Amino acid sequence: LSYSERFNELLAEFQMAYDLDLTRDYQPPEDLYVRVNVLQDIGQFIGPESGQPLELKRGDHTLLRRGDIEHLIRQGLLEHSR
Repeated sequence: LSYSERFNELLAEFQMAYDLDLTRDYQPPEDLYVRVNVLQDIGQFIGPESGQPLELKRGDHTLLRRGDIEHLIRQGLLEHSR
């Protein structure tokens, strides 16, 4: 197998094992921070990108680092606010 074929195989295995799609965003995000509405109580957690403690409660409207909350948007716990 060529390098690129093996890489694609490993990438596919990794994505399936962790239920991720690492090829979803081909373009870097336009904004480092996004405004979101909190749809469900999330409680306290450490932002994976910033390392900062965060607390999110239903009804909150806030501006946060995209890398800290993108997974919560994908799970339907937050939504982008315009």
